[in-house]
Formats: sequence, C-alpha cells, structure tokens
Amino acid sequence: MKDPHLRHTRAYRILRPLVHAYLKLTLNFTPGKVPELQAPYLVLANHVTDFDPFMIACSFPQQMYFLASEHVYRMGFLSKIIGWLLAPISRVKGTSDATAVLQMMRTLRKGHNVCFFPEGSRTFSGETIAIHPTTAKMVQKAGVTLVTCRIRGGYLTSPRWAKTLRRGKCRSEFVAVYTPEELKAMTTEQVAERISRDLYVNAFEDQKAAPVAYHKGRRTEGLEEALHTCPVCKETGTLRGTKDHFRCSCGLDVKLDSTGFFHKGAEDSPELPFDTVLAWDRWQTEYLKSLLPGSPDAPFFADDEFRLDSIDGDHSMTHCETGLLALYPDRLTLGSRTFPLADLQELAIIHRKKRESLLFSCSGTHYELSSESPASRSKYHTLFQLLKAQQ
Repeated sequence: MKDPHLRHTRAYRILRPLVHAYLKLTLNFTPGKVPELQAPYLVLANHVTDFDPFMIACSFPQQMYFLASEHVYRMGFLSKIIGWLLAPISRVKGTSDATAVLQMMRTLRKGHNVCFFPEGSRTFSGETIAIHPTTAKMVQKAGVTLVTCRIRGGYLTSPRWAKTLRRGKCRSEFVAVYTPEELKAMTTEQVAERISRDLYVNAFEDQKAAPVAYHKGRRTEGLEEALHTCPVCKETGTLRGTKDHFRCSCGLDVKLDSTGFFHKGAEDSPELPFDTVLAWDRWQTEYLKSLLPGSPDAPFFADDEFRLDSIDGDHSMTHCETGLLALYPDRLTLGSRTFPLADLQELAIIHRKKRESLLFSCSGTHYELSSESPASRSKYHTLFQLLKAQQ
C-alpha cells in the first residue's frame, strides 16, 4: 500500500506555486523568506484570513500538515478532494478536542511538519487574540523545532466580518526559530510569552506606522457582525453597514476610509469616540462586562430564527430545532432546549457559508447554531467568555 504522505507531498509541491500566483494576483500577497529547516518542525502563526494556511505554505518549500476546523470536512465533494490531496488535521471547535492534539503529535513523531494557528479563531478586531493556554505545553511536549511567523496586512485585506476582499498589501514574515533544547530550558510561561510576542499584530498600529490603502466598495457591509453595540444609545442590533457608511437608528453615522479608519459620516451625526474597529470593540467588551452578573430571568440577548443542528461523527448534520436563541447568566436556550453554561466548555465561532455560526458541545454531543438573519453571533461568543471567566 502506497504511503499517502508521498501523495500529500506531491500535491503540496504542485499546488504551492499556483497558490502563490493566485494570492499575488488577487491580494497582492508577498511571502516572507524562512531559513533552511530540518524536519520535523512546528509552525505557529497569527490567524487573520481564510487564506492563512496558503499564505504560510508559500513561505515553506517543505510539505506541512495544517490543523483545520472540522467544518472543512462538511463541504461535500470538495472536502473529499481536500482530504485526499492535503489531509488537514480536523479539530472540532467548541471542545478541547484532545484527538486533534494527539494526531498532531503523531504526525510530528513520524517526521512530518505541522502548522496551526493557536488563536483558534480569526480576529474580528484586527488585533491578535490571546493564544490558548495549553499551546505552550503542547509545543514543549512535541520536542521539535518551533518556527513562528506573522501575517501582516491580512486583516484589512479580508476583515472577518466583511462581504468582500480588498486589495492593498499583505505579507507573511518569519519571526523566530526555537530549537527543542531552547524550548526545554524555558518554563511553560516563558514559551507562552514568546509565542504571544512573536505572533502579535495590531493592524491599526501597522497602518499608523506605514499607511496602505485597501481598495474596494461596500467597505462596511457586514460590520454589524463585529460591532454590535452603539456607543451613543447603547442599543444592540441597531447598527447596519451600507457601502462606506456604518449607521445606527439613533442617528450615529460614521464612514470607513480605505486605510481602515473611521470618520464622521454626516454633519448631524453624534461624535464617535473611536477611530478604529479595535477601539470600538474594546469599548463594547467593557460595556458587556458592565452588564454582569445580570438576572437569571432576563436574557442578555435574544434573536429569532436560529437553527440548531447536531454534528455527527461522520461530519454529517442532523436538524434539531429552529427558534429563539437566548443567552442568560446561567444558560443558553434555543426554542424548547436548554443548555446550562456549566456544561459548556466553549462557545466557538466559525465563518461558514459567508456567515458566522456558533459551535458548542454538551453532554457528549456537538452542536452548531446558524441563521440567515443579520443578528451578530460575535456578541454571544464574547459574552459567553465573560460569563465563564466569572465562574
């Protein structure tokens, strides 16, 4: 029986220059140069676009296996092609998924390279998300060389919330190499600090230092997914993006320019205290925190027309119920179903079919919450994290 790794290596070698050409043409992407490395090694990078695995692959001639969200295996025939050619390691979001970690370790021990994005999710705000606390332990346990990389310009090229791509400048850059001996000599906290430092990017600080214009119309469409609370009236769900303007029903009107900064959008609009998505997002997170602990009889948020599906072991989905989604201080409800927050380890969020979906596990079953409505899913994700931090 032929070793599938040979097939994966050939596919990687053939596809890599084609992917590079596509990314250069569409996104003006430039891959960073990395030093010659001896396999096996582990590559970590920040996560800003759906193209990140391809961007990182452009810098590494040697074949790598990538950690991918389980939903990659729910795309029908395309999933079969991806699995046959590249065999990404599947991780079920909304769980700790120790199986994915074990598979990464086995892959490294076979002498193959692995890459993953320890934030676990793309940033909504343009700032690198805190890495998962178990990442440093896993890196030390792997006993292989660690390579860290950054992707810059990715957030403004493809904002997570956006309906369209923007063409400006985007690049990957090599940051550091750590030998197994160096990693072993560090404490877990030191490894975590090095990874966090190496992967950190603030898209707006980069823009202030060296402004780049990202050209595309409809700049704010979809922004209500990320920015869900108005700083003027404090209402949630009243903001909408249209072309370059982001407006609230209270009269707030801001305009987003090609470099990613906000400006007053109309003469009679109230003043906006923020000039970036990041600053607004930090404010609304603090505002949500001020709502805690809340009342067990009143939901923080409630949105209708949400669909609940269970995710089966073969990646198929079974419809459970459609109804009102509500988040309370102690529970998440969907229609007639109640899920105690104490039983939920995580409420993850993924970008699928041009919309965000929420993933979680309860009593051994994996679930997905989705909707065609414009209601923000990120507010549930953020508030869930704040509630769990208080437990």
